[in-house]
Amino acid sequence: MGVLFVMFFFLIAIASIAITIWSVVEIATKPFKKESDKVIWLIVVLLLGGIGPLIYLSQRKNLLANPPGGNQFDDREYLPPLDDHLARPQVQKRYDEQDDYV
Repeated sequence: MGVLFVMFFFLIAIASIAITIWSVVEIATKPFKKESDKVIWLIVVLLLGGIGPLIYLSQRKNLLANPPGGNQFDDREYLPPLDDHLARPQVQKRYDEQDDYV
């Protein structure tokens, strides 16, 4: 039982170190909305150990600046044009009033 206990905490420690390194690299390389936030988040991530990177990773969507050309999740290359009739939702005909009730 003692070996499993030690292995469990060893894996938790390795995961904590990995997520801390990942967060520090991301903070250092990504553009923020405010440059002063980079320093603050580096301090938070490094001083709070395992919980600091988790807080950063949960809040990074609100902190990072949008890349030039729009939102990082808005890829116009793959979205169909809005005037395309095939891209519009398809509506089934109503046969009678009974179709409205489930």
